[in-house]
Amino acid sequence: MKFFSAKNILIITIIIIAAIASVFYWHRSRSSLTDKAFLSNLKGEIVYTFREKDGVSNVYKISANGVGKKLIYHNEDKTNSNSFLPVWSEDGTKIYFTAMKDGEWKRFSIGSNGGSATVLENEEPQVVSRLPRSNDLIGDGGSLSYKDESGKEVQVYSVKFYDSKFNRGPEEVSWSPDKKFLIFQSCGSPFPFGLFSGGCKILVANREGTRVVEITKGYEPDWKY
Repeated sequence: MKFFSAKNILIITIIIIAAIASVFYWHRSRSSLTDKAFLSNLKGEIVYTFREKDGVSNVYKISANGVGKKLIYHNEDKTNSNSFLPVWSEDGTKIYFTAMKDGEWKRFSIGSNGGSATVLENEEPQVVSRLPRSNDLIGDGGSLSYKDESGKEVQVYSVKFYDSKFNRGPEEVSWSPDKKFLIFQSCGSPFPFGLFSGGCKILVANREGTRVVEITKGYEPDWKY
């Protein structure tokens, strides 16, 4: 019965934990490598917003392969310094977004690499979060689907532990310019206040739904080639 002594049980427990940790680390490393390989084939740039540690939301852009994150705009308005809902111009040379100026929400334009922002006085600011931006996209109850050419519904992504407040799943969904991929944000966690604890991430999925990979932390993405 000495085999079941406290010392031997401790040693066996440590060995089991080490083995589990090794398998987990191997799986994570392998997943990381395959994710990087998947992202490396993506082209273009993504403009999005990111909430900083001080709570302020700024406009950023990043290459679709997940590298080259760059701050595009930080609002200095004293009333509300948040910026949100960025989108590329049709020719990809400018970025449009909403921010506050002198206590009023305004629509802004800025160059694709940043610089001085211009207020678009004749355009209404976009202040409402965008639903799926194509009629063939379906987002409901924490899942994301689309209708293919035959009208069949294809599920691409479904969040675990869906909650309408704290773990809402896919939002701000749009196609890549060539409609081979879907890009969207998934905010929150199964724990309260996930939205405000860095729980927003930008994901890209192939249209078959067999690969879903995180590009970066943030929300409200828009993709251009």
